[in-house]
Amino acid sequence: MNVWEQVITDPVPAIKAAMSEAIRTCSLSRDQIVDEMNRLMRQLGWTTNGRGQKVTTALLDKWVAPAASHVIPLRLLPLFCRVVQSNLPLEAYARSFQSVEVISDEDGKILQWARSELELRKAKRRAKRLAQEVGL
Repeated sequence: MNVWEQVITDPVPAIKAAMSEAIRTCSLSRDQIVDEMNRLMRQLGWTTNGRGQKVTTALLDKWVAPAASHVIPLRLLPLFCRVVQSNLPLEAYARSFQSVEVISDEDGKILQWARSELELRKAKRRAKRLAQEVGL
């Protein structure tokens, strides 16, 4: 069965819940989150494409409200995560994909080490087998 034949769950409720949790655990107020998002957006030359062209506290509230139809634009999700210093929303979004997980830089390095270690062990076994074949 290919991906288009599978039932895909809507990631929006999980993203909204994760954003709410990230805001709750963030040391910044909602106003400070909005101010920092707008500052970064100005640096990048981005707008929200809405009427106000910037993030407002009311818009942030709509992005996290379970019943609201407003959803954070995808390109702003990493920016939001950076401001609140949480990858929870990205992790929630990743769960909507098959076999995808968000990991930290440290876990990525551990994974790279593990792959290198596996390759090394395979190479050692191959070298040992070849040495036996040639009588060493």
